[in-house]
Amino acid sequence: MGTSKSYGGPKDVSGLLPAWAIGGAEAVPAADDGAGAAEVDADVGSATDLGTSPSEAPVDARAPDRPWVSAKRQLGKVVQAGGTRAAFVDAGRAYVRARGGASQASSGASSGRRATAALGGFLSGIATQGVRPALERLGLALLAGRDAHEVFAAITNAIAPGGASLEEAVARRATTEVLQELYERYAVETDGIAKLDAMGVEDIREAIQSSIASYVYHRWLEELGAKIEEKSVSAREAERLERDMKAYVQDVVRLDLAQLDLLTIDWGGRTGSRLMEELYAQAYAVLGGSTA
Repeated sequence: MGTSKSYGGPKDVSGLLPAWAIGGAEAVPAADDGAGAAEVDADVGSATDLGTSPSEAPVDARAPDRPWVSAKRQLGKVVQAGGTRAAFVDAGRAYVRARGGASQASSGASSGRRATAALGGFLSGIATQGVRPALERLGLALLAGRDAHEVFAAITNAIAPGGASLEEAVARRATTEVLQELYERYAVETDGIAKLDAMGVEDIREAIQSSIASYVYHRWLEELGAKIEEKSVSAREAERLERDMKAYVQDVVRLDLAQLDLLTIDWGGRTGSRLMEELYAQAYAVLGGSTA
């Protein structure tokens, strides 16, 4: 499961603070003080006391907007509903809203965008010139021909370096998953890294798609997954719901990459950067229930 036990997720900024004190809309992870979970449970409890369901509870028009509370509550409802698609739809919409919308969510995914762009550059390099030249561009020429695990670790470090922030950790995990999929598909562990020379454009499209979907899922889980663990009756149920959550994200985050010439994109330049902003925004827009 995720590491959400140690981090309760972003908190809503107090409505009493002036605009100049709030700063950017990107939530900064902080040590969990339990306030977020207590706040959600308090809201749900008060609705129960009134004899209505949480969704039917009266809303105090004077209360400040609390999108992160809503996002946590909706993910808690996923557990109550047993992981239905409708529940995930509502939870995804609430989460993207808490992130400030699709564009803001994309802006806050800087490590994810960089990692996906680096992955695209590496894989397109393999498809056009082969594994060895692609490794050379990453500064890993000396690793050609070495143990697959050693090469795998070095490529991961080059594409998504480890960092102290949650966002960097999520980007690294997403990259690791995509590379692992490719390694298994081409039997790299047994036949060597050179097997990736057979990779084609469709493999790159799938890898880019998977990278973005995996990032979105793990970011969502790390920020709010504590609600799944809190509300589940067992660890096994929590694990099942997290798998269902991942499958849901992979299913809905479908990006149209067919018209892109992935082999000629300047992945490390402005073109690649703009493309990543657009693709991540599209991914969050779909998760948020919009096609825009």
